[in-house]
Amino acid sequence: MRIERLFSVLEGKTSRIFVNIRNAVQEHLDHVDILEEDIHILTKFMVISLRRSKRYRDDVKSPFRENDFMFQRKFEASRKHGRSHDPGDVWLEQLLYLLEASHEELLADAEHNDDISSNAAAKTYKYFVEKYTLQIWRAADR
Repeated sequence: MRIERLFSVLEGKTSRIFVNIRNAVQEHLDHVDILEEDIHILTKFMVISLRRSKRYRDDVKSPFRENDFMFQRKFEASRKHGRSHDPGDVWLEQLLYLLEASHEELLADAEHNDDISSNAAAKTYKYFVEKYTLQIWRAADR
């Protein structure tokens, strides 16, 4: 329930941003003012939404992961740090970490070269921030 409560807070913040975008479109504005903090919120929402999906969870828990070096390193690092190395638990732990850490903390954690599983989540977050852009387009009228 802790993850659901945290995700609910993030969804509420995301919803307010989407309302502002919708209102700008309804008012036929040529632009939408979005604060940098709003972009961070939308980025976090997208990253976590991908990781929160049943498909991603099932992929992490897949028995084929036993031959996946990257995932096995995550599971082993978690065990070495006194946490569960069960794939489902690691998945939940990473979701919780992403929800609780701020944008700045995630980017700072991504710079560390240690081998903990939360670091992998931070590196993925940083990659998403650096390699993707947020663009909002108004759809053409019919």
